[in-house]
Amino acid sequence: MSADPADRIERTAWGLGSALLAASLLLRSAAVTGGVAVGVLLAVLSYRSLVRFVRALVDSGERALPRVRYALYLGKYAVIAAVVVAALKFRIADPIALLAGASVLLPALLREAVRCAHEPSRKEA
Repeated sequence: MSADPADRIERTAWGLGSALLAASLLLRSAAVTGGVAVGVLLAVLSYRSLVRFVRALVDSGERALPRVRYALYLGKYAVIAAVVVAALKFRIADPIALLAGASVLLPALLREAVRCAHEPSRKEA
């Protein structure tokens, strides 16, 4: 099992998203399934992008990254907004299902927080 909490959070979010997607298939609505799929993809890929950006900043040892990196990172939000608007406009995604899919990170983060709270810290060990 990975010792990296960020990887565990991402894996848990993918798992929860898969379960939610499978459950949405029971409703037999393409818009609901599409909304869940789009929401999960956007949430988890955005989280992965955030983790990579922060790690690059920390690993660089600098106080700031080149401006291009910031522009690319912020441009991600424009892409997310365009995908959400297109999915809703073309009725690919149900708005509630999209929101439900995009919410998979919260339980993944809570699971990791509980796991870390029950683990002895490295200082205690």
